[in-house]
Amino acid sequence: MIQKRLLFALFALSVVPFLASAQPVVSNVNFAQQPDGFGSTQVVVNYDLVSDDGPSTVSLLYSLGSAPFELATAVGGDVGGGIDTGIGKEILWSVAEDIPSTESTNLIVRVLAEDGQPIELNISATVADGGLTNVPNQTMTFTFDEAVTGFTVDDVTVTNATKGVFDGSGAVYTLDIIADGDGSVTVLVPAGAANSAVSPGIQNTASGIHTFDFNGSAPALDTVTITSDNANPEFAAEGDTITLSITSSRDITEPTVTISGSAANVSGSGNTYTATHIVQASDTEGTVLFSIDGFDDLYGNPGPNISSTTDASSVTIDTTAPTLDTVTITSNNANTSLAREGEMITVSMTASEAISAPTVTIAGSAVTVFGSGSSYTASYTVQAGDSGPAGVIISGFADQAGNAGSTVSATTDASLVTIDTTAPTLNTVTIASNNANTSFAREGDVITVSMTAGEVISAPTVTIAGSAVTVFGSGSS
Repeated sequence: MIQKRLLFALFALSVVPFLASAQPVVSNVNFAQQPDGFGSTQVVVNYDLVSDDGPSTVSLLYSLGSAPFELATAVGGDVGGGIDTGIGKEILWSVAEDIPSTESTNLIVRVLAEDGQPIELNISATVADGGLTNVPNQTMTFTFDEAVTGFTVDDVTVTNATKGVFDGSGAVYTLDIIADGDGSVTVLVPAGAANSAVSPGIQNTASGIHTFDFNGSAPALDTVTITSDNANPEFAAEGDTITLSITSSRDITEPTVTISGSAANVSGSGNTYTATHIVQASDTEGTVLFSIDGFDDLYGNPGPNISSTTDASSVTIDTTAPTLDTVTITSNNANTSLAREGEMITVSMTASEAISAPTVTIAGSAVTVFGSGSSYTASYTVQAGDSGPAGVIISGFADQAGNAGSTVSATTDASLVTIDTTAPTLNTVTIASNNANTSFAREGDVITVSMTAGEVISAPTVTIAGSAVTVFGSGSS
């Protein structure tokens, strides 16, 4: 029978002070190997202890070579709970009870002092607690303030997410999660999920709830409207301001906006923005084109490029003054270029675009104007005393954008109406015959009456010697 010997080479025994957190502090460790009086050998470990948090829990750990550290249980003295700060603390270790070996020449010993407080746990991820993200895959990191055991994936509680790969050891563990859908994702670990690897009975406190909000969908622009500060908000002339009003489904970064080909001035915050543009003479006429892009929501999702309004609103740029393409004048006289008292003179106008009703004077008198859009008429009834060409003046009109048209005082087809309210006179009327004596006529002679009027007249009706005769001539003769 071979007798077992417990032989520990003191030169091979190393004692390592150990600090679990910032406090308490173990220092000045030394030891001695001596008989225990019962035929075995014990190790005496001395150390100094400083703690700012009151009594500490002291443990003695050992390792044979590269083996994991184990807790020494056959110990007495200043070991276990309730150890106060002081110098020259002593632990008595009955080695043979913990290590049933004949001898060991590579023994490492640690003195561990803890304040007895529960283990703190911090949860972190790429997305900060309370943060926003559009990335569904997140790696959660669980960091204990000391090495633990017994911590598994089942100890982690998640909402609106699916747990994936779990890994780690000691004081740091990781867990991959995938958000199940848009909304809040929470991750937590309850108290007591993990145990201290070196201090029996000490467990973790509950973690704080790590929360982040996930959204993987692009933000929408719920309302996009356009208007101008023109009297007619659907049109804009040079110098007018065009305004785009934008409301998004959630808060976004400031968008990039162009209006009529130029960068717009954008203001606003959150989910409400406005963009403005002052119309220039060089702006392209017609329906205003715009684009809204370059914005993200606060989750990082890019918004779409928008180039149309949500309410069918539009603004038309018009920087050109309207013209009267046709202006004609006529009367209801049988000769439409003449008018006498009581007859009606009518001016017809067609503009290059829709205009406001113009102001019209005919023969020096203001008249009522009828019509809409680009076509108007104005009429005047000739009064006694009117005479001469019926002058026309058309003014005071503008297009829908407010561009004023130029005054017009001539027809476009050279049409003209002359007013004549005076009866014509025959300035000369003579009678003669073809008899040798022109003052006499016998049977067969021809009597001729000659007439000259004060103006052009129609052929008169003439009777000579009681008989109707044929009239020759034209104009005033």
